[in-house]
Amino acid sequence: MSVADLAALLPEWRGLEKLPRQKLEAAIARQYHFLHPQARAVVAEGGVRVHAPAPPSAVDEAVQLLLERAAELLRTGAGQQAVPVLTRVLALDPTDIPARRELARAFVATGRVDAACAQVRDALLLAPRDPATLVLLGDILEHKGDLERAAAAYAQAYRAGSREGPVLHAYAKLQLKRRRPADAHRLWEEAIAVAPEYPDTYLGLARLSLEDGRAGAARDLLGRLLGQSRDGEDRSAPVYAEATRLYEEARARAAEADPREALSAPPQTPDGLGLEDGNRGGDAPHPAGRQAPRRRARPLAYLAAVAVLLALAVAWYFVR
Repeated sequence: MSVADLAALLPEWRGLEKLPRQKLEAAIARQYHFLHPQARAVVAEGGVRVHAPAPPSAVDEAVQLLLERAAELLRTGAGQQAVPVLTRVLALDPTDIPARRELARAFVATGRVDAACAQVRDALLLAPRDPATLVLLGDILEHKGDLERAAAAYAQAYRAGSREGPVLHAYAKLQLKRRRPADAHRLWEEAIAVAPEYPDTYLGLARLSLEDGRAGAARDLLGRLLGQSRDGEDRSAPVYAEATRLYEEARARAAEADPREALSAPPQTPDGLGLEDGNRGGDAPHPAGRQAPRRRARPLAYLAAVAVLLALAVAWYFVR
């Protein structure tokens, strides 16, 4: 890592490179005492290398068992109980970055946000461009209400290559909080492109489209989502339920804005299955991706029948 990376993490260090080399190395080494009291730093050509005794290999098995125990506690919502377990992990191996992230999450869950920030800071000192840690930093800063620094952390994670659907979705929501709808729109579109199976992004972009008065776009987007096949055991059921409700609202608004929208072709799902715009009873498209029974509107046939009846009536009048 470079001195510039450290200065970016610790703004009060800006101008560090102006210090004499010995003082600079001592100042940096003090930041790494969480690794070992005898940690030392070497600065050469703008780069920083930190040397500390490696943990003994015998601790690997103990660390793995502790990590499994901590993961189980976190899954069951016992964050408070996970804290001492993860603290023990880091005492055995202070270089374990994933354990630091989990400890930070446990601290957030128990309301100790400043302690969480300290763990994230140490994790970033070990790997300044780690996308997962930068995303976690963004989450914590947003939790604290520091939207600008949170956006900066997300931007760093984005530049570091973090393109997962949930990450882009969280970044988009943050941009919307910052009143940057254009940025949110772009991020949600990218999220749908890279992770079309993640449903929350469709819902976020559809809501934004409705707010912008683009009901037809929102309807088509939600139609794509609801037309996708899903596993029987779906943890996103509330998202799909909200998408179904919002689809009906978008369809109604689109028809109100332009009655011709009611007769428009149904949107196509990625599988090529049509989502029927005239489902019986106003139901939303079938969420399992099955095509609804088609009811063909035949306005021209009705008009032709009326015309024939009128012609017969006129002919009968003159025959009389």
